[in-house]
Amino acid sequence: MARSIKMPEEAIRDLRKLAKGALRDSIYPHLRAATDAVRDEAKRLAPVKTGALRESIKARTWKEDLSGVVYADYPETSRRTKRRTKKQRAGARVYYATAIEYGHKQGSKTVPAQPFLRPAVKAKQRLIRKELTDAMKEAL
Repeated sequence: MARSIKMPEEAIRDLRKLAKGALRDSIYPHLRAATDAVRDEAKRLAPVKTGALRESIKARTWKEDLSGVVYADYPETSRRTKRRTKKQRAGARVYYATAIEYGHKQGSKTVPAQPFLRPAVKAKQRLIRKELTDAMKEAL
């Protein structure tokens, strides 16, 4: 036996609004603001020797699935590896964000970690929650 549920007009209007992508459209700017804030904090926390690491930190968001990421890309420098290693061929662009974030060995010496991405996310966690909560309130 089928039952029908009478819904208020306002609830029906809200559901139609969500179905048309209005939720996605209203949340996306807040998501972008949150990822940009994390990117800026990571740039601020990144150790600076030449500035290449700091400049390689980027933020990217996707509207289709409402996701975002902050990452350190290959630095825009002309530095290349001189010889082949286990992980890179000779002449490859130098990538060292992971080595800085987690630490590494250099010969017999251990270089301590200088994290910048994880602390940036932790520092902006409250802002991320606020942005996404505001977005949901605004959308509904």
